[in-house]
Formats: sequence, structure tokens, C-alpha cells
Amino acid sequence: GFVFDSDSAYSNTTGKFTPQTSGNYFIWAGCNDWYQGGAATSRFVRVLKNGSDNICHVNMYMTASIRPILFCSGIVTLNGSSDYVTTEVRQDDHNGPGQIYGYQFGGFRIT
Repeated sequence: GFVFDSDSAYSNTTGKFTPQTSGNYFIWAGCNDWYQGGAATSRFVRVLKNGSDNICHVNMYMTASIRPILFCSGIVTLNGSSDYVTTEVRQDDHNGPGQIYGYQFGGFRIT
């Protein structure tokens, strides 16, 4: 995949995006999914500021074979020092077959 982090604001170790320039940031996250049907299942993608403030969230509940793309985005103000953004993707299969793959995350300062 394409990776561009000119300011080294993203940590592969912690999964945190911590920009050192204050401003408003457009943040997005998404994933591709595969569900083969069977038992009911749910998936969600969310983006959090400082581990608790919900920037965006999308949830999908499935009961039939489907290959959805889950995506959410939002604008958040970050202070340029201690504020950070993390993402979470979760799958709850209830014993049904499926997988999450192709996870994406991005963000950039807009003002």
C-alpha cells in the first residue's frame, strides 16, 4: 500500500497519529470485508481522538453473503502536541465465516 508520512506523525508501534502542528484535520478509516453468510455478524470501524472521543463510527450488521466496504471520516481539531488519533476495526462473527482485510487509515491538516 501507499504510505506517506512527511512529518513522522504516525507510530507503527502504538498505532497513534500524533501531528506536531495544531489545526483541523480530516481523518478517515475503512476496511474491505468478506462475509460468506450463515450466522448473523456485525462489523464496525471507528476513529477516536485521545482514545475516547468518537470522531466517526460506522457499523454494519449482516445475515447474507456480502462484500461490503466500511468507511468513516470526520474533521477534528488537534493541538499539535499531545492530541492523537487512533482507529479500531472489529468483527463479531457469531460463529459465521468471514474476515476483514484491506484496512486503510489516513489524515491530513486542512487549516
